[in-house]
Amino acid sequence: GNALIAHSAWDAARIKYESAFRLVEFQRTEDAMDEVVDEISLDAMRVSPEKLKEITAIKVSLNLNLASAFDKMGPAFAKEAESRCNLALEEHPAHPKALYRRALLREKKGDHEAARTDLQKSQKGEPRSLAIAT
Repeated sequence: GNALIAHSAWDAARIKYESAFRLVEFQRTEDAMDEVVDEISLDAMRVSPEKLKEITAIKVSLNLNLASAFDKMGPAFAKEAESRCNLALEEHPAHPKALYRRALLREKKGDHEAARTDLQKSQKGEPRSLAIAT
């Protein structure tokens, strides 16, 4: 997906990121099923905290990449771009990059107060980031 973004192939990148997202979800289910030994139980279906943290980080990254792709596809995709930022923030509520990207999207649509709030929150998470500070 990233190579496609670099070549301005936004829709192709979106398709790649969405496919990767589905694979991550499938892998999580497959890993949980591998842990089932004799009988299915809720405990056997649980994913380890380390694996869950890894999956969460990948999902956040994919959602932010999708937000970027949708944003670059034009104003008709602005809601989907913001929705992907929101999904990233559901996984990691204080994620500076997700807050920053959503702030930019909100600024574009004229929601200046919400953009300012997101920007302030993102600065708290990344106080040394020049991109966020400017």
